[in-house]
Amino acid sequence: MRKTYKQKIKSLAELIEIQGDNGNWNYDPYMHGMLNGMILSQSVFTDKDPIFKEAPEKWLYDKSIIGRIKNWLLVKTNKLIKSRR
Repeated sequence: MRKTYKQKIKSLAELIEIQGDNGNWNYDPYMHGMLNGMILSQSVFTDKDPIFKEAPEKWLYDKSIIGRIKNWLLVKTNKLIKSRR
């Protein structure tokens, strides 16, 4: 059975809600852009002005283990470079 227009709009709203959850949209710039793209799509279909989500001050990626390891390696590398001068 094919979805009606209203059902499709409702499905899109549900997807936007999921993407807008903490941990999704604010994980990294890509996921933030994904949310804003979905919001833009919704505005096209509903003829309403989009209300975009502003970027967070700090991405959750930066707090993840990968982000912490990356930052640690940068600090160690910078110290090593300075010590060889």
